[in-house]
Amino acid sequence: MLRVSSCILILVGLLYSSDSYLKVIINKATQSSTYRIHGTVYKADRAIDGKRHTLSITKPDLKSWFEVGLGGIRCNLLVRLYNGRKEKSANRLNNVDILLGSHSCGTLFEERWKNASEKSPLSQEERMANMSCRSCGEVIRIKNTVQTALQEVEVLLSMGGV
Repeated sequence: MLRVSSCILILVGLLYSSDSYLKVIINKATQSSTYRIHGTVYKADRAIDGKRHTLSITKPDLKSWFEVGLGGIRCNLLVRLYNGRKEKSANRLNNVDILLGSHSCGTLFEERWKNASEKSPLSQEERMANMSCRSCGEVIRIKNTVQTALQEVEVLLSMGGV
């Protein structure tokens, strides 16, 4: 009997280890503006549709932003961004501020995005970046000083702290 209980405790410990995350369901996204070209509308919800071949793009603006609602107060999150650009304009998503509620998670900067070019495009994996948010809030906001192009935004809830 003791042996079975020990196994259950070990399994529960693994499920809730510090490396475990649960994906937060996001059902609402908004952005500062919506870019339109050649009949395509790059709406905010394209960055939360689970498809990595669609884009959400704002109009060029010094105060562009993208925001997702978390459906309630969430704490200790990992925000995963997929850059919508693979070549020279990949740098547009550099130096973005990520906030959880009114708390700053930090400024995202990826050297590989800065150096992307048509001769050296980014792979799908290289276009992903993570930012830990160790506070609480109901929304994630991504603020930029140029046009924001996002391929996908995922929010992961830490099961053991980030």
